Amino acid sequence: MTSMRARLLDLTAVMLVLLGGVVGLAVAPPDRLQGDLQRLMYVHVPTAWVAYLAFGVTLVCSVAWLRTRRHD
Repeated sequence: MTSMRARLLDLTAVMLVLLGGVVGLAVAPPDRLQGDLQRLMYVHVPTAWVAYLAFGVTLVCSVAWLRTRRHD
């Protein structure tokens, strides 16, 4: 049951990322001053936030492993 739930969550995450990319790059109207270049921010800014989140999670998990030396 857990494996099925994890796969469903993975599929949902991938679909939402793809949907966000399509909406950000193809559906959103261009900016009045910057034109189509503005749409790149709809992709790059969330990508940067996810990268920061990944670095933070890696930091916390690394410190936890160094303190306890447990893999679970």
